[in-house]
Amino acid sequence: MARILVIEHDVKIGEDIERRLKSAGHKLKTAPNVASALKLIFVNGEILWDIIVSDNALGGTRPNGFELLHQMQKYVLAKRVRFVLITNLAQLPNGSDARKEAAHRGAVCIFKSRVPELPDIVSRVLALK
Repeated sequence: MARILVIEHDVKIGEDIERRLKSAGHKLKTAPNVASALKLIFVNGEILWDIIVSDNALGGTRPNGFELLHQMQKYVLAKRVRFVLITNLAQLPNGSDARKEAAHRGAVCIFKSRVPELPDIVSRVLALK
């Protein structure tokens, strides 16, 4: 069982992710945007989560999921927390490949069409050394 923070602005998608991950035995909390999530990520300087799952676009709010990944990069690369970025875009606004950019920062990037596979993806991400 993992502790998972889900950042998703779309209530229906967030509920779907929550249902799928809870049924797989994970403990989770959701946040609608990065500002709310940042209040939940750290407590007394410690990261409370095993995995952060974040939508990239977040309804056009800033910072977005990729910008959060950039902020969290040193923790992700140090394996203090795992990060799964969910997107509809193969390319980021700057034209770079979303999956390559996420991998460069130590994260896994999946397309929204793969949300039904999220429990399996989370299991595989947890197994990474």
